[in-house]
Amino acid sequence: MAAYSREEEEQLEDIKKWWEKYRNPLIYGLLAGVLTIVGVRAWMAHQGNLAVSASNEYEQLQTEARAGNAEAVIKRGGYIIDTYPRTPYAALSAFVLAREYVDKGDLPAARARLEWVIEHANPPEFVHIARLRLGKLMLATGEGAQALALLEPVEGNGYAAEYEELKGDIYAESGQTAKARQAYQLALDKLGAGADTRMLRIKLDNLGAG
Repeated sequence: MAAYSREEEEQLEDIKKWWEKYRNPLIYGLLAGVLTIVGVRAWMAHQGNLAVSASNEYEQLQTEARAGNAEAVIKRGGYIIDTYPRTPYAALSAFVLAREYVDKGDLPAARARLEWVIEHANPPEFVHIARLRLGKLMLATGEGAQALALLEPVEGNGYAAEYEELKGDIYAESGQTAKARQAYQLALDKLGAGADTRMLRIKLDNLGAG
């Protein structure tokens, strides 16, 4: 038993020496881990609070838009974009502002908001919508060639038919009938079953016989 006690004492002494040697790194590591967990949770809570605040602001923006209060819409929309740029509500607000500026006849301002979405928005669906709206805006202002350059390198996936239709509009506007017809036909081919194709077929008919 005496030998066992001495071994036990030696083991305790070894543990004591080990603890004296490594306790500071262990304590610091444990604290760092705890602080990391706390920091991540605090960051998540902060992001959640931002999302809620941005959502509330956007709801108010929609209310002001429905009321036709253009001044309030422009002010609040700019505030949402500047304050919550990483939330989806910033891109949604930019779309509202672009429409408001188009209604006011301020096309450069509308274009700037759509360009902001293209450069900053997430998810990608917002970027596709902004490209299509910007392309239509550019076509309306006589910038068809530039609009085509904006659309050509883009693979729209779920928006492929819309891209092709807009390309057809651009070609038709510039008198490139054969290319317009090809783009409209591609748009028809890319539309899913049950889609409304009446407008595309009207556009094809308006081009005349191939």
